[in-house]
Amino acid sequence: MKSVGVTKQSWLLRGLALAGVLVVVRIVMGALVEASPEHGTAVRMVGLLIVVGVSATWGFVDGKRDRRNHPDPDHGGTDLVMMWMFAAIVAGLSAGLVCWILGKLGLNMGDNSLFFELVSGASWSLLLVLVGALAGKVLGAKTAQRSLPEIHHVSPSSTAAER
Repeated sequence: MKSVGVTKQSWLLRGLALAGVLVVVRIVMGALVEASPEHGTAVRMVGLLIVVGVSATWGFVDGKRDRRNHPDPDHGGTDLVMMWMFAAIVAGLSAGLVCWILGKLGLNMGDNSLFFELVSGASWSLLLVLVGALAGKVLGAKTAQRSLPEIHHVSPSSTAAER
């Protein structure tokens, strides 16, 4: 399968933007849980849905655009899985580091250690971003595929009479 290379700007932009989403969600969650601890579970679920929703929406747009530009996935296209993997790694590690710094500066971000934020916290964030983006990518590609003409593959072993 021939793939178009993934540029550093594409995954870095996605990773840093989603790190920003993760940090904002954590700040808002911290403030809301501090103000109303009895609603902590609901607040965390809404935060989870926001992060997954943003990454799924972006993945959907990427998947749809890639399938429109490359209708046959076996002959071209961007390697969106690797792009989103790199973006998720950047998002998880960046958000973990920023949240740890903000926690040290006095914001209610929990009292997690730097090690926890860069291992467990980053892993969870990476998983949320990656699963959301890849689910969105698949749905976007399927949506775009419906509007494209069907591609008929000719095997190399077929004869001219069979074609």
